[in-house]
Amino acid sequence: MDLRRDDGRDLQQLRRRLHRRYGGGLMDLRETPGEAAFRTDLRAWLEQNAPPPPHPGRGSDEWHPFHRAWHRKLHDAGYAGLSWPVEYGGRGGTPSQQVIFEEELGRAGAPGLANHLGIF
Repeated sequence: MDLRRDDGRDLQQLRRRLHRRYGGGLMDLRETPGEAAFRTDLRAWLEQNAPPPPHPGRGSDEWHPFHRAWHRKLHDAGYAGLSWPVEYGGRGGTPSQQVIFEEELGRAGAPGLANHLGIF
């Protein structure tokens, strides 16, 4: 993979220079194969299961039943409480998987979570 900054400088060269100077380097934020597989599976699931917009707005009579049903679908597929430990009913997911989850919800136009704890 050829990583270059916008000005054309080689990022690998920059990483080596930073490592020599500070004893560290740039973080590698590329997806691991496991993260890529998680994204692919989630994307496919959302294509089949995400309710199409428009979604009921907060305060409307439809909001609560709509989000309760959406959370039930997420739970049944193992996506509710994604980063919670397995022993507490979660998936034991990583912070990276949580970020991927949020990115893919947005990409799919899927409704967000009713709250960020994953509880409804």
